[in-house]
Amino acid sequence: MRIREVTILRIVESCHNFVNEIIRAHTCQIKDITGTNLNPKECRTMILGSCMEWMLSRNMYPKDGPAGDNIKVSVEELVTDLNSMAIATYTSHHYGAVAKYCNENRSWKGMSPYDLHSKGARSHVSCHKKHELEAEVAKIVAEMPSPTLESHRRHMEEQAKK
Repeated sequence: MRIREVTILRIVESCHNFVNEIIRAHTCQIKDITGTNLNPKECRTMILGSCMEWMLSRNMYPKDGPAGDNIKVSVEELVTDLNSMAIATYTSHHYGAVAKYCNENRSWKGMSPYDLHSKGARSHVSCHKKHELEAEVAKIVAEMPSPTLESHRRHMEEQAKK
């Protein structure tokens, strides 16, 4: 039981570190033609809000309190849940490019999502670094010691011989 608790506490700590990094040093990856980040506050807000909502709904936030006791799922279920966490991302617009496209075509009608993206909308899906959190959690799980003691293994081997 202690192995589970320690592992969950390490995963929770990694999630808190991930959120703190978003707060402290989030860098929006989407730039306009001058190289300036497009909507970095909105970008960070969407990513941070997604992470915080996920943590709140799983009793992982606020940080104080025994998270290992509050989380009632197995380590495997928690990792699967974390890996499926949906992070909402911001879509910014370069309205000058969209307006130019619409003026040239005299309408928004028939404008596909591809047209909109290629003419000015920019998804911020590349701005979050959830893959780094997933890799860190995978490392924590890989380092998790076996909950089966050597004495248990010997007993099971003896039972298997009978």
